[in-house]
Order: sequence, then C-alpha cells, then structure tokens
Amino acid sequence: MTYTTLKIIVLISILLVFNCKESTSKATKNGIQIATESDVVVFKDFFEDGSLKVTGQYTNNEKTGEWIWYMSNEKVLRTENYEHNKLEGNLRLYYPNGQLRTEGQHSNNNQVGTWNKYTENGILKYVEIYDSIGKATGEWKTYYDTGEIIHEENYLNGLPNGTWKTYNKKGNLMSYGEKIAGKKEGIWKYYDENKKLIRTIIYEKDIKLSKK
Repeated sequence: MTYTTLKIIVLISILLVFNCKESTSKATKNGIQIATESDVVVFKDFFEDGSLKVTGQYTNNEKTGEWIWYMSNEKVLRTENYEHNKLEGNLRLYYPNGQLRTEGQHSNNNQVGTWNKYTENGILKYVEIYDSIGKATGEWKTYYDTGEIIHEENYLNGLPNGTWKTYNKKGNLMSYGEKIAGKKEGIWKYYDENKKLIRTIIYEKDIKLSKK
C-alpha cells in the first residue's frame, strides 16, 4: 500500500466518523435516561513507509486525551495530553535511544510545576519550576553532564529574583550574588578553583558601581 493511498484511507475514515454520533446515556435520580451525543474522531498520520507517525483523538473538533508522536523507527518521540484543544496534564519527550528527555505538566497551555530535562545518558540536566500561569518561579538548577551542580538560580514572576550561584565540578562556589527583577544588585563575589576570593563587584540595576 502506498503512502498516498494510506493517507486517502485515513481521510475517508475521518470523514465517516464525523458523520456518525457516539451516543451515551446518563441516568438521573428519577431514573430517566438522558442521551448525549458527541463527535469523536480517532486521528492517525503515517510516515511514507507506512509506519505510524502520530495518533490522537478529536472530540467535537477539539483535541482531547493523549496524543502520541513516533519516530520513524516506531519508537515514541513525544506524548502529551489535551483538553478542549489546549495542552493539559503530562508531557514527555524522548531521545532516539528511548531515554526520557523532558517531563513536565501543562495547565491551560502553560508549563506549570517542576520540569525536568535529562541528557541522552539519563543524567538530570535541568530543573525548572513554573507557576500556575507559566511564569518562571522558585529555584532553578543546572547540572554538568556528569551530574554535578553548575547553577542555582531563583525566579519570581518570570524574572530572575533572588540568589544566583555558580559552582565548579568539585562543588566549589565560583560566583555568588543577588538579582532583583532581572537585574544584578548589591555585592557579587567571584572565586577561583581553590575557593579564593578573586573579585568583588557592586551592582545597582546591572550597572557596576565599584570593583575590587
């Protein structure tokens, strides 16, 4: 079966389902059966070789439930969930080797809560936190590919706000300072590989006031 023929079959199937109603009955307290109807369409798309590329569902012309994208080798590339055409719930991305790449939650199309991102070897690389409307918040962390912490950063309402720290692979502090509303403020300290203080800079709204 050719890729074009497969596409035509899928489109015909979708049109047929659109013309059908899925009826359900719901009992009320007095025993009356109330029928409800909704248009449900199972969607599938394919690669040219005929392998599955994406599958999901429409309800009343809106994306609903879990949608799954595949790589050409039929391994899962991405899974995400929808409600009324908006991203809602779990999202997961995968590397070609099957290793989890990214995991997090959506609410009303916004990234919310903690999002973790990994290297292809399964080592945690980034930890990001978002508030209920998708703005960066709380403490974010970045790690070396070998697992050691590099950065600790703090956010509020989508802007850098709070303590920022940088470390070397030995876990020694390399820099330390505060940001307010996205700008460096106050004393920032910088250290060498042996933990020795090598530079101090005072900032006001990202502008250097003094250095020693």
